[in-house]
Amino acid sequence: MPFPRKFKELLESSPAELPDHVWLSYCVCGCLPESCGWRGWVIEGVSRVTAEGHGKILESNDYGRCPKCGNQLFRTEEVQFVRSPNQPQPTMQPGIDYEIVPTTYIDDDDPQWEVERERLREAENNNQR
Repeated sequence: MPFPRKFKELLESSPAELPDHVWLSYCVCGCLPESCGWRGWVIEGVSRVTAEGHGKILESNDYGRCPKCGNQLFRTEEVQFVRSPNQPQPTMQPGIDYEIVPTTYIDDDDPQWEVERERLREAENNNQR
């Protein structure tokens, strides 16, 4: 799948700051009659401890809406994860445990985008069946 060339720098970058704390909430989509019943974990907040010892909120997708239907979620449990100072390195190896494919980019005005949009629509329709 190609990506927009204008986002190449973003897609190939590493996070500017790693979080020290992550709050997760176990939520249920069941607040409204039209709710879908989805349940699972969502990010409640992500923060980094500054040099002064204060918590700095990092950007994250913490909207608290159902990822399936977009309705309001009901939070049932919350848990905080704290990054270990001696975090182990990943043990998975590329080419053995997972596949790596080259990233391709195309310009915004390239007609290939229509082909990709149609392919993604078909894949989405197949997943909803």
